Amino acid sequence: MLRSSPFSTWNSTMVSASLLASGVGCFSLTINGVSVDTAYPTSRMDPGFSTAPRARLLYRAYDVLPLLNGTVGQFVVGVRLGFCKYGFLYNECEGAHATHAKCRAVSLQLQMAYADGSNETVWTNTNRDVDDKSGGVTWTATTVANPTRYTHLYHGEIFDARIEQPGWDTPAAAAVEAAQTATAWQPATAYPNPERSRLDVLSLHKFPPIGVAAVVAPVKSWTVPANASRGNTSALLRRVFDFGNNYAGVTEVAVRGGAPGVVLTMRHTEIADDSEGRAGPVNNTFYIENGKNCFDHVLVDGNCANQTDRLVLGARAGLAETAVGDPPPYVWSPLFTYHGFRYMQLEMSAGDAATIPGGIESIGVKLHHVHTLVESAGNVEFDSSSADGRTLNKIQRGYLQTQRNNLHSIPTDCPTREKRGWMADAAVTSASALLNFRLASLYTNYLRTVADTQVIATSCSNPDSPYACCNPRTNVTNDWGCTGSDFAGNLTGALPTVVPQSRFTAFNPQYPSLSQQPAWPGDPIWMAAAAILPLENYRRTGNVAAAKAAYPAAKALVDFYARHGNPLINFGAENDWLAIEACRPFARRKWALPGPTCLLANISFASAQVAATDAVARLAEAVGADADAHRYTALLDVLKQTFHHDFFDNRTGAYAGGYQTVQILPLYFNVTPPVETASVVAALVKSLTDPAGPVHDVEHGCNGTTPCLASGFWGTRYALQVLAQYGHANLSFALATKTAAPSWGAMVNSKPGTLWESWVPPTGGAQSRDHPAFGGGIAAYLYVLAGIADATDHSHLVIALPQRVVAAAIGWAKVAVDVGKDAARTKASLQWRMTDEELNVEIYVPVGFTGETFIASLPPPLCSSFHGEHAPVLSDESDGGTLFSRQDLSRRDGEGNAIGISLYTTGITRLRFGCVAG
Repeated sequence: MLRSSPFSTWNSTMVSASLLASGVGCFSLTINGVSVDTAYPTSRMDPGFSTAPRARLLYRAYDVLPLLNGTVGQFVVGVRLGFCKYGFLYNECEGAHATHAKCRAVSLQLQMAYADGSNETVWTNTNRDVDDKSGGVTWTATTVANPTRYTHLYHGEIFDARIEQPGWDTPAAAAVEAAQTATAWQPATAYPNPERSRLDVLSLHKFPPIGVAAVVAPVKSWTVPANASRGNTSALLRRVFDFGNNYAGVTEVAVRGGAPGVVLTMRHTEIADDSEGRAGPVNNTFYIENGKNCFDHVLVDGNCANQTDRLVLGARAGLAETAVGDPPPYVWSPLFTYHGFRYMQLEMSAGDAATIPGGIESIGVKLHHVHTLVESAGNVEFDSSSADGRTLNKIQRGYLQTQRNNLHSIPTDCPTREKRGWMADAAVTSASALLNFRLASLYTNYLRTVADTQVIATSCSNPDSPYACCNPRTNVTNDWGCTGSDFAGNLTGALPTVVPQSRFTAFNPQYPSLSQQPAWPGDPIWMAAAAILPLENYRRTGNVAAAKAAYPAAKALVDFYARHGNPLINFGAENDWLAIEACRPFARRKWALPGPTCLLANISFASAQVAATDAVARLAEAVGADADAHRYTALLDVLKQTFHHDFFDNRTGAYAGGYQTVQILPLYFNVTPPVETASVVAALVKSLTDPAGPVHDVEHGCNGTTPCLASGFWGTRYALQVLAQYGHANLSFALATKTAAPSWGAMVNSKPGTLWESWVPPTGGAQSRDHPAFGGGIAAYLYVLAGIADATDHSHLVIALPQRVVAAAIGWAKVAVDVGKDAARTKASLQWRMTDEELNVEIYVPVGFTGETFIASLPPPLCSSFHGEHAPVLSDESDGGTLFSRQDLSRRDGEGNAIGISLYTTGITRLRFGCVAG
């Protein structure tokens, strides 16, 4: 902890006051004990972990005028420091105990302006002499008096309330200090910067901070019977709280009474031992490698997360009852960590519980849902009167919760054991995430970090690179994600699989087998996010400036591919991650160069190059780089032709290997020539529906159920859209609404309620149950089902309801979506209802939208209750006159769908597609 000496403002006519704050690690700031974040009062873990620290750091700008204006008095700035992600960057930053000072530092500047034109500045300094450069303020620091004794992003916090001093960050701090030892607070020292962060390159934090988005009460709780204690004695009391869904966050405890020194332990997990969640204990060794407790280890495996917090009660919790009633409870929650969990198990000894009136059952518990405080961009809802509608709604809710739980300054993979910015996860979820959340500013910052990472780590010898280059011809277990290629020493444009890089561990002399370094460069599918994500961001927001900023890194990546392809690349490691149809044996870290033993790997890697090149060609056009657009379009044509030549099997009429992913990707990216499209689509459909197909045996997890989607992160992103595009909307719908495992429906109908990292139920610590990657395709497809076509972007609102049979099965849908460019973005909406006799559609186009609204397809009703001849007729039932020509309303395709209607107005348009007897 740090604090300033008391300072006074000059007068009460202050017109502005801004506190600028940066640092390494993370911090929480107060002025006279009140949070400085007046815009986001629940913010925490500022400034987030969202940069490559050896390239730049972020700073927050807080408006603190409400805390200072109108008051002439003394003020103190208080600072709490935590490690957050910095404990996992470099060897120099290892550790999490309060006495460990490395990689925790802050730089502050408080700027105050007065009505008379004068200015006052207070900032951090280590000059012991009070002078004008510091604003007349000195700074002191303490570890002895810091009640946060341990803080670790993965393992949790230990808070000792016995040494907590109320008022430590107020002008009364002098009295507090007098009550402590003379050495508790010492002069603050200059940060030695052991990890070489760029303290001189600071950028403004322009996206919403991490904060508490909601406070959630448990839906039920139970005390674990002594005979269910798994070998523990009855002296250990345990109470389990079920919050009804998976969350990223922390738990708050409220205690009345309790002797100083009483210890409360909070263990967090996604699952409970009792499948019904009624009486069993929780077991969070799910996240602990090989069942080993890693709570007290400084150097630990990267997939180990205890998710355990401990509170030691102090004197404040034991205040006696007063004449006016019970004292307020002592309330505490962790500040510099978050966990992924549905269940929390509160533990304490029977002796400690006896000092609390009412015992362990009297302790209040709430959940703080912690994530980046993004706003909603859209939502979709279906008729819940049908089983299919209920399944689709549960998938939407499950996806939203999973995505929120994985927004923490960056898009992450899971909130439990990793919390990392795996780039493929960000790429495959970008379209769905942008449909549901306003993420433009977060993605813009993330893409700048991608570019910074690309710059600082272009060679194995760069001292500023936190990455370890792979052994070029081997793939040992500890070379995580190595590709088996030396790239002729030319790594310009390459990227890692994870941005910003937080290594798995440094070298661990006690546990050498746990010593893993991140690979450089990464897998091509993961690297492709540098091109895919900025294109999706531009499509949804129209932000040309953000596209221009991201374009050089995307271009450099595609050039890296081109240099090391012939012309297609043939290197990689991760494959189509967690596909049921994965190569046998599983081809990851077990081979040096891909080959015919795993054509899924070869085709997946090559398709990433095609996808990235396609994205860069489109980005070049968007940013006005016409010459580049022509060049990359020409390169794309060559790649597509080569792809088809190398991988298409003329004997089977499909792409080699028979995998679903290898049919999906060339169809989506328009690689397949029109003459071959029908046979490739047929092969894909057969692989999904034929019980005798190669992916439908028990070993591969389809369990004999059909249809069965067996693709991984990469193929699944595009599967449903491909089927719908090529005439198999019914099959897309069947996959989307399937509830037998493996399926999205099986995931959300199982506990804990969020999406999984794998199609099959996760076991052990291998996969998480709070992973958005498999939701990227289905979440975008739900908008298509509701009538918002894939072609919708910042300047086009394209409405295309599903086919008649699917629309009738859905019943009705409501959808809202952001449209427009940049600051002019506003929300459009669509709702429709299909019965046998009519289709009713209501479209709302906001006044601020200046783009094109186009109705691509409206299905006719079934008219099954009409006898004799009948004809569905589309009519305009809007208020305010004709919005389009009668000819537009009468245009039909071969199936009777109304097509090609341009809407030339804003406001509400109502259409009725009804049956008229002949």
